[in-house]
Amino acid sequence: AQVMLALSDPDETVRENAVERLEDVKDESINEPLQRALTDIADSVREEAILIMNGIENPEIILPSLVTAIDSGDPGIAEEALDIISEVQTHQAIDLVIEKGLNNDNSEIREEALSKLGDMTDQDFESAEEAQQWWLENKDTFVFEPVYEITFGSMNESLN
Repeated sequence: AQVMLALSDPDETVRENAVERLEDVKDESINEPLQRALTDIADSVREEAILIMNGIENPEIILPSLVTAIDSGDPGIAEEALDIISEVQTHQAIDLVIEKGLNNDNSEIREEALSKLGDMTDQDFESAEEAQQWWLENKDTFVFEPVYEITFGSMNESLN
């Protein structure tokens, strides 16, 4: 509640600091303040919000905020959001990239969305139409490739 209040403060620095405090929030309650920050008039506040979003281990909980970021009208923020959303391995994430990214008014965002869809589905799409058609045909049977966790534990030990 304090964060939401601070996000209404006329002072940009106060709003930016409020967003920084979201770093410790690890559940869906982070969406409301993030969404407000992503639509802030100040670049610094929006950028701080995307930084926080980048640090979230389970980006699936911030899908509503990612949608707000893509819709924000700020191409830099939108592209960052597409980058984060592309790490979410759910059909819903692909639907959102198609709906919000491929159908965006901004051509840069559309291109980024097409590229991320390729990454997410392991396909090579020439066009938005091709990607949407492929998803329509394959959505029911599509399974994500398992992600292999790489650990650097053994490397770190040799450095000490």
